[in-house]
Amino acid sequence: MSPPPAVRAEADQLNDIAMFISTDFMFAFQGAVVMGVAMQTFHRAQQIFATNPANVLAFVALRALEDRSIVNIADALKDDNNLYPAARALACRQDLINHRDAVSHPYLLKWGRAAMRTFAAAHRQWLDHRMLLVWEMRADLYRRLGEKARREAYIPGIGLQATSLLRSILVSSFKPEQLSVWSPTEADVEKGLVEFRDAYVEFLDDKISEPAAEEAAGQLGASQPSVQGSPT
Repeated sequence: MSPPPAVRAEADQLNDIAMFISTDFMFAFQGAVVMGVAMQTFHRAQQIFATNPANVLAFVALRALEDRSIVNIADALKDDNNLYPAARALACRQDLINHRDAVSHPYLLKWGRAAMRTFAAAHRQWLDHRMLLVWEMRADLYRRLGEKARREAYIPGIGLQATSLLRSILVSSFKPEQLSVWSPTEADVEKGLVEFRDAYVEFLDDKISEPAAEEAAGQLGASQPSVQGSPT
């Protein structure tokens, strides 16, 4: 009988995981940006829309792509084959696995796992900001890989595919009289997508830094000696 394979270095495991999830991360992020701009436009000018952008085919397809990306990312972290033990310590791993189960079983009411019952009871399958969970997990992964890897973490750009999808969503949901006045081109929507992308990255970074700052403040407070008032 051959001996079991040696456990690979944590950095090698994390680099593999980063590679496995890279495409799904890109799809989830770009989809979130396109859907975010579509909904932002709708809430700012509802009078020019015939329907909510979330009702049109291109938007629904992006939402389905986000669902599939969440499932694939969570499956990589779940590591059913026990090849990547380093994945078990990554931030938000269990939350993403819960979302994987919720996406994969949309009509299941009674969950076997206690953690999933708590998750469903809090309606987190609908209320969570899933891209934020992915962002926090990925940031933790790159923190573990070191400063150089963290500086080089890839942020997906905005190209023709994103602008074409947003244009399709808007054209499909505008009122006919709006389209007779103005129909957006890919060039028209590109600036808004880039601006939203940059602001969204800043928002996500700020959100994942808040718990760390609160934890550090708590540790600092706990380390300070208490000051007793003078007896009267």
